[in-house]
Amino acid sequence: MKKAKTKSTVKKTVKIKSNAKKPKGTEIVTEHFGKLFYANVIEKNIIEKGVALMTAIKGIYGKFIPELAVALTTYIAKYPKVLDDKKSGGLPAMKKYCWKLFNYTTVDNAGFKTKNESFERNVARAIYLALLIHSKKCKFQINDKNEILAVSNKVHPTFKVQSLKGKNLTPQINRETKKLEVCTIARMEELFREQILGQKTDNKKLNSNKGNTKDTKVKTLTIDMKVKEILEFMRGLNAVTVKKFKESKFKGSLKKDLTEIALIVQLLCAKNKTLTVNETTNNVTTDNEILFESKYQTQLDWAKVVTAKGVALLSTYPQTKAIAKKSA
Repeated sequence: MKKAKTKSTVKKTVKIKSNAKKPKGTEIVTEHFGKLFYANVIEKNIIEKGVALMTAIKGIYGKFIPELAVALTTYIAKYPKVLDDKKSGGLPAMKKYCWKLFNYTTVDNAGFKTKNESFERNVARAIYLALLIHSKKCKFQINDKNEILAVSNKVHPTFKVQSLKGKNLTPQINRETKKLEVCTIARMEELFREQILGQKTDNKKLNSNKGNTKDTKVKTLTIDMKVKEILEFMRGLNAVTVKKFKESKFKGSLKKDLTEIALIVQLLCAKNKTLTVNETTNNVTTDNEILFESKYQTQLDWAKVVTAKGVALLSTYPQTKAIAKKSA
């Protein structure tokens, strides 16, 4: 009799092939995002700045958003194809890139929500800023202090003007297109929508938002600020070379106005020199009442006489001093 064939009881091990692609790049372990992978130094820097932004408690606007924006600007400059979608200025592509790089998800493997709206908003703000810097619109940049800067008339389209007593005067249009000023995050977001997306800012909606009750588009212009601007301008004018000074704006109405300022300053110093304060009664007196009571034009005429002599002396003094040294 033939023996019946028995089936083998030995089980074969079947290897399951995984369709999951292995991540490419260098691995970096993060606390909040787990294992991430970067292809180059640029991406590593973005990841590091993104992780810092995720864990930041203080300095989000003043440090971490600008730093991430700088890192993203470097990426955009290296890979400008991300801006091919001109209608949205590259915004969707940049967001998609960041979420993929950070391995950011809104739901974990167990189905629990992991959405972090604050982090999403702040990354979006960094992208806005990076796109504005790259576009060169409004001359956006970040200085060594991590301050966001943009052209003055875009940051503050109008000025609230105040008198010496603090009374509000008629607002002025800001026509300064060369000077850069510190720009808030809120104003930067408005300018992104205006300059990149082509949208108009809804001022009513903005002002109704409790978090944005302060008008970010108007700057209060005080006399102290104007004096500082004039001082900076005059310092710069005083520092130019002979040729540039000859070609400068120190002529016409500007020269006339600055000369009058110089005369008034001399008058103020002269008046101050005549004052005496009684230490007991605190009464203030002057030993030259006429200097205070005379007409303004008369005071200017007196100052002109003194100034003419002073200017003549000052124009020769350095040369006279040099000659004196040689003869000594």
